[in-house]
Amino acid sequence: MITVTLFLFLFWVFDYSEKLETNGLSFVYFIYLFFCLAEQSSQEIPIFIFFFFHSCSSSSSCCCCSYSSSSSSFSCCCNNVVVVAVVIVVLVTIVVVVAIVVVVVVVVVVVVVVVVVVVVVVVVVVVVGEIVVVVVAVVVVVVVVVVVVVAVVVVVVVVVVVVVVVVTIVFGLAEVVFVVFFKFHFV
Repeated sequence: MITVTLFLFLFWVFDYSEKLETNGLSFVYFIYLFFCLAEQSSQEIPIFIFFFFHSCSSSSSCCCCSYSSSSSSFSCCCNNVVVVAVVIVVLVTIVVVVAIVVVVVVVVVVVVVVVVVVVVVVVVVVVVGEIVVVVVAVVVVVVVVVVVVVAVVVVVVVVVVVVVVVVTIVFGLAEVVFVVFFKFHFV
């Protein structure tokens, strides 16, 4: 898998980046193609094989690519979009579950901190007296503000990450659906 990833990076950066972008095949989708090939192959794709990836056939369980040396053309096709759809659904589910867990944890932490602070203030007021109450109140306010700010920041970060991931996956699915009906040829 490391060989495939390294080869993918070098191949995209130094050779086919402009051709791929020009013809509408994004880097994200190109990554999927190579990992798909790696899963279909019994071994890793050697890094020295630059132009032979996989032959497109009706038995393929996902997208595949092939290169024709005679016509100097590079083509990719998808035979089964169901596999891709299942992968995308699983990824979206994982992201949503993680986001929900993070938000719940943040809310629980904030509630616990607020309850502890209120209990401490009540105990101090009852036991010590009014002089310390002002100092404790200031400390309580500072602690609550810090906790709320941190919670808000965490929630915002989680929401942003979820949005970015979901948008990326949706665009990836759109590309896959497009490839199901059209083949990409790179001359």
